[in-house]
Amino acid sequence: MQCPFCDRRFTGTRAPVALSAHVRFGHKAHARKWSAKLDRFTTAEVPDAQAPEISGKPESHHETQALVRAAYEGIKARREAISAELLHMVALEAEAEALDIQLSKLSEALAVFDNAPAAAAAARHAA
Repeated sequence: MQCPFCDRRFTGTRAPVALSAHVRFGHKAHARKWSAKLDRFTTAEVPDAQAPEISGKPESHHETQALVRAAYEGIKARREAISAELLHMVALEAEAEALDIQLSKLSEALAVFDNAPAAAAAARHAA
């Protein structure tokens, strides 16, 4: 889930709670209007997974089977798309973790360079 007011993303089972808290405390000017728009008792809309419209009673067994098959194929395709997106999110989370490790190590390296002139100056003054 992504914050509608910034680029921050939230994942996992607690994502809705984390997003809500983030908006409430991080975007106070928008929080009241944003939470008023939410209908907390409805599920997410999935437009691609809707069953085909049935205009009246099916005429035959074959027509009924075709309608059920069309609904099945539509829902199956949407499920596969969701699975692909979830795999992509897992890959992004792994990449983010790797980048965090690299940032930490580079931060340590920068600290060495930032402290080196001060240490050299202190050594010169001590001598």
